[in-house]
Amino acid sequence: MNDSTIANNTVYFSHGSKELKDIAWVDHPTFKGVQLKHLLTSEETGNIFSSHLIKIAPQCGLENHCHENQKELHEIMAGHGECVLTGKTICYKKGVMTVIEKGEPHQVKADEQGLLLLAKFFPPLV
Repeated sequence: MNDSTIANNTVYFSHGSKELKDIAWVDHPTFKGVQLKHLLTSEETGNIFSSHLIKIAPQCGLENHCHENQKELHEIMAGHGECVLTGKTICYKKGVMTVIEKGEPHQVKADEQGLLLLAKFFPPLV
């Protein structure tokens, strides 16, 4: 799965820029086969939101969980999979977006291709 569209690009600010290729992928502390790249943190967004690339290996996923204090937006960048949001299954493929309200249980599983999604949290996760 090619993740060069965002993971190895640049984010621009009025005061400069940030090379995203310089940000390391880190293993998710809970979910096996899931890696995170924290693109924008609360410090960089004035504590308004955070933005993260989430790379899910084939047949792996984010088990059922919720964020009590954040609204979440998923934007699918590459690969395929599915999201189960409050009992409803959503097919994840490039271009799909999902809004997840505070406290809504959800899970995401990649198919045999894996999955790359851009997640934004309001207020920030980190």
